[in-house]
Amino acid sequence: MKRKIHLIPKVKFFKNSIFSHQDSRRGLIGLAGNLKFINDSKQIKIINVTKKSVNKEIIGNHRHIRNSNQWEYIYVLHNNTETKVFEFRYQNYDEPIKKKILFAGDCVSVPPGCALGLLPLIEDSILIEISNKVYHDNYEKINLFT
Repeated sequence: MKRKIHLIPKVKFFKNSIFSHQDSRRGLIGLAGNLKFINDSKQIKIINVTKKSVNKEIIGNHRHIRNSNQWEYIYVLHNNTETKVFEFRYQNYDEPIKKKILFAGDCVSVPPGCALGLLPLIEDSILIEISNKVYHDNYEKINLFT
């Protein structure tokens, strides 16, 4: 009889389409596609990157405690889909730290126990984080950028 193997979730990347429009009333930017929102979302953060943060200030640099069951979904927005927007560093549990360049339309799911950190590469970019739990003491600070 075969034993069932339980797969441990790891950081995953997926892509969506970007749309934008600007007129005298306002500017808008958004994502379209299978956004893979968490069914029981409890928190959404919208982070606007300023010039001061570009190539200097790290966003995140933490992991949610593995037994917290806290997931994060990260969505990257910018008007230019060809421009590098963030350097994303992550660690799946005790594996080596990895990095990936994120562009507008890139999305990332980060399961509990995995670490994340982002370095903004361009101003006027937007980062959206959606989580199934409210920001609380169920995380630990780490340094993925040493």
